[in-house]
Amino acid sequence: MSEREYYFFIQIKNDNVSPILGAKSRHRLLWLYLKNETELFNKQNDLLHVAPEYCLFQRLREMPNINYYPGDKFEKGYGVQRGVHQLDLTALNLVNDSFDYIICNHILEHIPDDLKAMTEMFRVLKKNGYVFIMVPIDLSLTNTYEDFNIVSPEERTRHFGQWDHVRYYSMDIIDRLKSCGLKVTAIKYSEKFTEAEIRRLGLCEDYIFVARKD
Repeated sequence: MSEREYYFFIQIKNDNVSPILGAKSRHRLLWLYLKNETELFNKQNDLLHVAPEYCLFQRLREMPNINYYPGDKFEKGYGVQRGVHQLDLTALNLVNDSFDYIICNHILEHIPDDLKAMTEMFRVLKKNGYVFIMVPIDLSLTNTYEDFNIVSPEERTRHFGQWDHVRYYSMDIIDRLKSCGLKVTAIKYSEKFTEAEIRRLGLCEDYIFVARKD
């Protein structure tokens, strides 16, 4: 793809970043899915947003129909975001059946006990609620690759792609989510768009895992 096709975006680490709010390709893809395929923006909803990305946080907190609860653990090495609650996804200080929707975008690959985090999200979801999950996926893997003996930032970067990641997921993340009680659909939402639209909108081809609590 030529530079001219991407003149609206800044190239950072093989991604197309919006120069205004810093939205990456995965943020735009998820936003379009939420806007076009869900009822999040159309009626009163309770939304938990885990480790909220600024580009989404800025818009979601202004929506009058959304009871918005952004939360983050504020780990060492990351800044504290004003207006965001302290939150540990593996031990949520929240009551059962609290949220219609949860956004969990590129979070689970940071958490050693990801099954506990998935179980906690299931617990705080209302019946018929949805979690929208995105993670780095290596489609060449049959099984998720994780090794908890790998602890140094350098080795984690070499094995998992980033200094604070603890695994590379395969598509068996679906089985992990199902084991926690969720019904899961893997959606490649970029397939809804033409090649020209993908270039214009700066979208990635990542999967969105849509997990439902029956």
